[in-house]
Amino acid sequence: MQWYKYNINDLTEGEYQKFFALLSEDKKEKTERLKNPDDKKRSVCGEILAKRAIAEILGKRAEDLIFETKKSGKPFCKNADVEFSISHSGDYSVCAVSDKPIGIDIQKIVPYNEKIAKRVCSEEELAIIETSGDKSREFIKIWTKKEAALKRDEKSIFSSDIKNCLIDKAVKTIEFQDYIVSICE
Repeated sequence: MQWYKYNINDLTEGEYQKFFALLSEDKKEKTERLKNPDDKKRSVCGEILAKRAIAEILGKRAEDLIFETKKSGKPFCKNADVEFSISHSGDYSVCAVSDKPIGIDIQKIVPYNEKIAKRVCSEEELAIIETSGDKSREFIKIWTKKEAALKRDEKSIFSSDIKNCLIDKAVKTIEFQDYIVSICE
């Protein structure tokens, strides 16, 4: 398993146009519908980051890789035997690549919202948050772990038992700046 990150602020307009041209027609249409310019950058950067990572790992050209989307919404590479997951938040797009099912999630640390925590966290997780010195950081750690596990399993946060989705899951968490990344393989 390898993971990669890209700061969207490093993307020039020329690079954006070059990368956008490499997207599938479906992905171009979805990206064009986004209103916020940074959302467009995150979307393009996530896909290009994944294509470059897979190309590097497999010794292929990024422009030769064909991405499609499963019914679950998870992207896959049609012409390479590889698993990957993409996420973005704030200034970053991230991806994880593996030979096994994988999920990744990144979130910028935001103020703690107890109402949301009670809807998505188990009693044990709520206790961990409440006794933490930094409730915001602890909640985002738990949230990204849940998102990564659900992405790996190709499940939606709305169609699953989100409170218990981490049972028997091994999730790696990385922190940098004011972001938390979790990867479930």
